[in-house]
Formats: sequence, C-alpha cells, structure tokens
Amino acid sequence: MPNQNALIGMDTERLFKNSIGNHAAVLNKLKEHFGIKGDYAKSFSTGTDSGKSDVMVRFTDATLSANIKAYKTGFNQLTRTTISLFCNEFNIHHLQSAFEEGAVRVAS
Repeated sequence: MPNQNALIGMDTERLFKNSIGNHAAVLNKLKEHFGIKGDYAKSFSTGTDSGKSDVMVRFTDATLSANIKAYKTGFNQLTRTTISLFCNEFNIHHLQSAFEEGAVRVAS
C-alpha cells in the first residue's frame, strides 16, 4: 500500500482552513495569545510558495502562518514540545490527560 501521509496531510490542511473560522473559542485563544485585536477575516492554503506554512489565518490586523501535520501513525511531528508544556502555554491543563491518553493509544 502506498504511503498515504501526503493525502492525509492535504485533507487535514483543507479541514483546518475551512473550519477554523467556525470556532470562536479557538480564534479567541489565538487572538489572546498573539495580542491580535482585529477580527477574523479568512483562511487560505499556501501551497508550496510560502515555505513551511500550510495555511494562513488572516485577521483584519494580523496574519498567522500555520504548519499543519497529520498522518495515520507516527510521533516524529506530533509536537515540538511536551504535552505538559503545550498545555501550560495555552492554559488548557484540563485537556492534558486527554492528550496524553491519545498519544499512548496511538503509540500502541
């Protein structure tokens, strides 16, 4: 069976791009974390022209570049930090056990 990671990745990028605008809590958390005051405007895929950025999330006063990683199994790109540091950074401690259980489930 051929490696499906590229197709999975493109599908996930498209899902992220098409759905991020429907999640006010996520947008608010991004705005708070990055000090963005403007409103969400749109998201778009970048293709290969923007280096490593897969999706751009545009606000009226700022633009965020998102690098989306998705594949069937594996951990090499799951995160560039630990789950606990990620949860601390975004003040989502209540999700830490769910993330840890998910990582263990996928690993096994």
